[in-house]
Amino acid sequence: MEYTLNNTKTRKFDIQISGGATINGKELKFDWNGVELALVDVPQIANWTAHTTSTVSGVIIPAGSGILRITLVGGSGADLDWVKFTLSACKGDYNLSKTIDPTDFAKFGQNYKVNNIQCSLDIVGGNCYLDPADFQEFASLYKSNDACMQI
Repeated sequence: MEYTLNNTKTRKFDIQISGGATINGKELKFDWNGVELALVDVPQIANWTAHTTSTVSGVIIPAGSGILRITLVGGSGADLDWVKFTLSACKGDYNLSKTIDPTDFAKFGQNYKVNNIQCSLDIVGGNCYLDPADFQEFASLYKSNDACMQI
């Protein structure tokens, strides 16, 4: 399959497929203007009506016009039901709404300077602790219309 797209900004996407193959080892390759972006495993299924999903996260699609090509790797024998592209979640988007909103601000506030938080809440530094550096980054993202669209 091949699609001509105009991507206005370089963005990170999660690519999810629904489909299957009765033989293990099939993949879908996603290329942008001939450059490989990602390989997504085609799930092994028991029969052709038992579709299931597989996802690869954080796929960067560059800005500009281009050809997105999806090809099957590993020979024939796979069934593709659908492909879904969603913007990848960004740091500080705790409710996965694709924007930094008041709900995220409340979650940040509950965990600010608290020891032993979930490391996934950390925004900068990778120290599993929300400190002033995290607050500064979070404040710059808060209510920004495209904060979660940037890489």
